[in-house]
Amino acid sequence: MLRRRGIDREPLKRKLFHHPPTVRALALTARSIGHYGLTEPQRYVAPLMVVWNITELCNLSCKHCYQESAARRGRDEMTLEQKLRVVDELGPTACRSWLSPGANRSPAGTSGPCSRPPGGTAST
Repeated sequence: MLRRRGIDREPLKRKLFHHPPTVRALALTARSIGHYGLTEPQRYVAPLMVVWNITELCNLSCKHCYQESAARRGRDEMTLEQKLRVVDELGPTACRSWLSPGANRSPAGTSGPCSRPPGGTAST
């Protein structure tokens, strides 16, 4: 089937099976099919990806950003302990990498979602 579509099998295997995020996604897909069978849309036993804006605290105003950020955290924002509990519940396989918008624009702790409010830390 691959040959008919003009796809060389060996480079495909090298690229697919030596890329850890792809291997994790394929393994999760296989487990999900084993558990639920083939469904449309496919049901998964765990999320393929978690996107979580962990704070509304940001003093940047990036044109591309959709987040309604402010110089202070939202009143209903989770505490550090609650956030860590969610990370623990997601498990080690769900949290392979973290993206912090703005962190590459300035020294850590001076602006963006990594900034520290007066008298506090970014996570408290």
